[in-house]
Formats: sequence, structure tokens, C-alpha cells
Amino acid sequence: MWTARFWREALERAAKTAVQSLAAIAVSASTAATMSGGDWVLALKTAGFAAVFSVATSLVSSGVGDPNTPAALPAAPSGRHRKADE
Repeated sequence: MWTARFWREALERAAKTAVQSLAAIAVSASTAATMSGGDWVLALKTAGFAAVFSVATSLVSSGVGDPNTPAALPAAPSGRHRKADE
């Protein structure tokens, strides 16, 4: 969790989450009228919270999967793979 790779990947995920959240809010039919009124501050706050929660999820996941990445998946095996017939 304390590697540059971990934080680079965690921040990339957080940025993607923020953009996805902002896009979802902007195109949502239920908020179309609100957005035309200029309530972008609320939309940006929501996207910011989503990014913070994404980083929190990455931190929690570091204890589950590969500790050098924010993924909850186990580390990929290294070395040669066994042949299926062995």
C-alpha cells in the first residue's frame, strides 16, 4: 500500500470514478432540470465524494489482494505456468 504504483493506480481509479459520477449526474433525466439551473456545485461535490470513496475502497482492498496495487484480486502468478496435462 505504500508504493508509488499503489497510489498511482488508486488515484487513477478515483479520477475515473469522479468523471463517471459527474457524467451520470449530468445525463440523468431526473436531474436535467436541476443542472440547467446551474447546480453544478452539488454535482461536483458528489463526484468528489465518489472519488474519496474510491480511494477508501482501494485502501481496504490492499489488505485483501496484492498489497502493491489497489485491486482486491490476488497477485498474478509469476514464472512459467504449468502445462494443463502435467
